[in-house]
Amino acid sequence: MTINFALSEPIDEQFRCRPNFSSDSTLNCSLLNGQGELYWDGIGDSGVPKPFFMVISVQDSIFRNINLLNCPHHCTILEGSDGVTLTNWNIDCSYGEGHGGKNTDGFDIISANNVVIKDSSVVNQDDCVAVNQGFNMSFSGLYCNGTHGISLSVGFSQLSYTHTNGGPGEITDITYENIRFSDVHKYGVNIQEDYANGRGTGIAKANIPIRNLVFRDIQGTLTEGSGKTMPVYIFCADGGCANWSWSDVSIGEGGPFQLV
Repeated sequence: MTINFALSEPIDEQFRCRPNFSSDSTLNCSLLNGQGELYWDGIGDSGVPKPFFMVISVQDSIFRNINLLNCPHHCTILEGSDGVTLTNWNIDCSYGEGHGGKNTDGFDIISANNVVIKDSSVVNQDDCVAVNQGFNMSFSGLYCNGTHGISLSVGFSQLSYTHTNGGPGEITDITYENIRFSDVHKYGVNIQEDYANGRGTGIAKANIPIRNLVFRDIQGTLTEGSGKTMPVYIFCADGGCANWSWSDVSIGEGGPFQLV
C-alpha cells in the first residue's frame, strides 16, 4: 500500500505522531510518499516553503518497518520525545539528486532523550542523522548514502559544527565507532566551533565546548583527484575542546589533516 501526500499550502508538517499514538507502531509493506518533487527547487531552506514530512512527539514508543519516499524537506523530526526507538526504516530521497532535492535530512532530533535509531537506510541530500538537543542516544547499523553523515548541531554542531550565534550549551560523552565510509567529497571528520548562519566565520567560540569525545575504529576513503578533500578538519576555540581520544582511525586518499 502506498500513501501519497498531495501538494498543499504551506504547513509545518505532513504527518505528526502525538502522545496517544500506538506504543509499538508498524507499517509493514507500506510506503509513505511525500512527493517532494512537487516542492523541490534546488535551494532548500532558501526557496519556497516546504513541510517537514513526519514529526514524532511521543514517549516510550517503537516505530518499525517504516518506508518514506521523496520527503519535501526534513524527513523525520523527533520533538519533545522520550524513550523512542526507530528500527528498520528506509528513507529514499534518491530521486532528489539531480531533481532539486536539498535539506532532505533523514532523522532530525530537535529535542528528545533516550533515543535509539538502528538498522535503517537513508539516501538523501543532507544529514543522515542530525542532533540538536537531548541526551542518551544510540545510532547503529545505519546505511547513509549521499548524506553529510552524523551531525551534532547543538546550540543551533556537525560531527562537525557548533553554532557561535547560539546560546550556551555543551557536547559531552560522545563516541563514534565502527564506522566505514567511502568516496567522501570534502571532509572525513569535520569539527568546527566557528559555525553560524550556514558557514564558518573564521572566529571560533567556546560557547558550546566539546568534551569527552571518542573516535574509535573509523575507516574511510575520500574522492581521489580533488584538492578540496581533507581527512580531518578541526577548528576549536581556546578551552572549547578537551579530553578527546582517537584510536584506529584511518582516512585515506585526501590531503593533510588540518588542526586549527
